[in-house]
Amino acid sequence: MSTWSKWKSLRNKGKAPQSKNHATKHSNKPSENMRETQNLPHETPPGQPHTPEEEHRAKERQFWRDQITQAKWLNRITLGGAAIAIIGLIVLKGTLDVTKRAVGDARFATEEANRASVSALAPEFYDKVGIGKPVHVAFFFNNDGRGPATDARIGVIFDTIKKPSGNDYSKQIRVPENLCPQISQSEPTGVLYHIGQSDRVSLIKLYTRDSKGNRVLWSDKLQSGEMTVRIRGCLSYKTFKQRRHVSLCFVFGPAETNSSLGPQYGLVKLGVTCVGGNWAD
Repeated sequence: MSTWSKWKSLRNKGKAPQSKNHATKHSNKPSENMRETQNLPHETPPGQPHTPEEEHRAKERQFWRDQITQAKWLNRITLGGAAIAIIGLIVLKGTLDVTKRAVGDARFATEEANRASVSALAPEFYDKVGIGKPVHVAFFFNNDGRGPATDARIGVIFDTIKKPSGNDYSKQIRVPENLCPQISQSEPTGVLYHIGQSDRVSLIKLYTRDSKGNRVLWSDKLQSGEMTVRIRGCLSYKTFKQRRHVSLCFVFGPAETNSSLGPQYGLVKLGVTCVGGNWAD
């Protein structure tokens, strides 16, 4: 080998180790970027607790948020149920009111169909009259209903009025349609039973008395027809626990008719209805 060749070979051998050491030196030395990254502080991702205590608090906050959300939904459900219940109560009340009215109407219809219904028939004198003597009057009532009229009571006021001209009793002074508020029903008459449309079911004999309780005596003016006897009265009775009333008003004209009490009574004066005063509930 020539001297040049040896020298070249030695030169190459000297450079290789130098390159290797240089590469090793550079490979073991961190870069500037790596050093900056390693020197930066460790950052926690957003929203993540840094310590166990913070993590515990975060869990508690989430728990109470869930509880509040559930409570809100429960409140909404409760309010909805309450609204439905209120609507149901309103509907139920309406149904009960309709049922109550229907039951009341049915009860009223039943009572009206089976109650006692008393009406006053024309009264009459039941004995012969005489100057200076009191007059006996017989009152007749008919129960046209189905049930009995219990606890019946009557009150009557007698007076004398001037006979209408021409015996036209339609020209009488009008009296109130219902006289019952003005007349006390103090005379008991018992029970009026239903017997029939044409049957007179009750006979009440009373002496004539005026508003002061004095007897009205038959006089010359009554005998001549210048004056006439008028009776105003009220009969009350109970049916289905309700008190009913019959208002009556009659005057006795000069005409006479056969007594309905029997032939032994002969001809008697029969009452003629007043203008007003005849009413029943």
